[in-house]
Amino acid sequence: MRKILALALLTTFNLHAEDFSGHRISIGFSNGIDATHTFTPIISDGTREEALEPITTNAKGDAVNFTYGYDINHIVGLNIEWINHKASGTTHGSYRWSDDSYAGDIATGLKVDGGALNIEGEVGYALDFGNLQIKPFGTAGVVASEGSISGIAAHSYGLTYAILDHVDLSGIGYSVGTGVRAELTTGDRAVFGEIKLREFDIAFQDSRVPNVDLSGLTFTIGYKFN
Repeated sequence: MRKILALALLTTFNLHAEDFSGHRISIGFSNGIDATHTFTPIISDGTREEALEPITTNAKGDAVNFTYGYDINHIVGLNIEWINHKASGTTHGSYRWSDDSYAGDIATGLKVDGGALNIEGEVGYALDFGNLQIKPFGTAGVVASEGSISGIAAHSYGLTYAILDHVDLSGIGYSVGTGVRAELTTGDRAVFGEIKLREFDIAFQDSRVPNVDLSGLTFTIGYKFN
């Protein structure tokens, strides 16, 4: 009797695994791309030269995500994702010399242009509601980044100079996340929507790279097939 029950459970699990397995392709959009850089401007009016108060410039942007995924069964999956991200921002301010006289206006700009390859494993459980499957899941993976970050400063005296000159964003790190995916099936195909919150921790090779964070919320739509 126990053997029959075990065989029935195993058969049910295998049928469910076969029904749920398949390839996924999707496109998504992420928010929360954030870069921050602080530098100390040094200016001269021809008679004196001084370091002014530090200036912090913040660049915010979004990303487009292209993902190939494979569901091994209703529990385990694999995702390979390319993230194309851009961010920009400016800061304006008036500054004074140490004797409190007017030192001019300074505008700074920061621009991020890059991408990242993220390969992650996925573990969760797909709940079956007939033609609708809902899967809460968690992810963990490795990420490799590329691209550059640039920054300039312009002073009202007419001086413009680079504070970051196409600094390389190459680096390796890890990603962790949590999310939920809803699939609407028709035969052996399905369309799905997904929302995922992730955190990235990347060690950049160039020590000049300021604070650049890709963490954020991703919304995805896609197509699944066997």
